[in-house]
Amino acid sequence: MIILFDGVCALCQSSIRYVLRNDKEKKFKFTPIQGEFAKTILKQNEINTLDSIVLFEDKKIYYKSNAVLKICVILGGWHKLFYIGFLVPEKLRDWAYKLIAKKRYDWFGKYDKCMIPDKKIKSRFLD
Repeated sequence: MIILFDGVCALCQSSIRYVLRNDKEKKFKFTPIQGEFAKTILKQNEINTLDSIVLFEDKKIYYKSNAVLKICVILGGWHKLFYIGFLVPEKLRDWAYKLIAKKRYDWFGKYDKCMIPDKKIKSRFLD
């Protein structure tokens, strides 16, 4: 499973760090949307969005709130409680997601560069 994320977004980076800490089985790989690997995979799948987290699981692609909820379910443990979020209509969930995505730099900040993984986690990053 591959998570594509906004590599300069402070909220996105801290979310990826959270997933790294809680992904005990090392199920996820990561790549910033700004990287070459992400550009290639987005182009191959005819995806034009740069304003959403994207999860590739097998041959399925998840965006926005669906990606976030699916990541929580895959993490397992108490995170599976977020499965209940799928009961909320997708339009409503994605409206909230878009609001946060639009304001994320204002509210949480933005870095000058993409996240650079340290030696311990470098193997989990594709770009």
